[in-house]
Amino acid sequence: MLTLVIPCMSVYILKSRCDEAFPESIDSVEQTSPPIVSCLTPGSYGIPVPKQKPDVKICQDRFKELCTLTDRSYRYIGALVGSFLVVMGLIHFLCSLVANYAHIKDGRKLCDYEEAICEEIETSKLNHG
Repeated sequence: MLTLVIPCMSVYILKSRCDEAFPESIDSVEQTSPPIVSCLTPGSYGIPVPKQKPDVKICQDRFKELCTLTDRSYRYIGALVGSFLVVMGLIHFLCSLVANYAHIKDGRKLCDYEEAICEEIETSKLNHG
């Protein structure tokens, strides 16, 4: 489940960065301000960067393409919730198995105990009778 939490967090961070870089205008009127030069540096988010290219940056068009992929972030969150439900189901299944094992074990002990009492009663009747 932890393997899905990390991508969800990184997609959320990327989505917030994309919303910051490319704000959707509420009005259909063109914005008169110049376009913002937006770059993403992988090293600042903990993504390892090769030593040969320490100044790796994802800028403008490639960054915009990456931002279009963040629209699928709901799928990551859905997968996270789904994996959580699967883990909870497995925990419930294991609890049921343990309870059934304990019930069967107690049933065997009770059966052995009842047999021992019946034998004791029969032997006491034979000795007195």
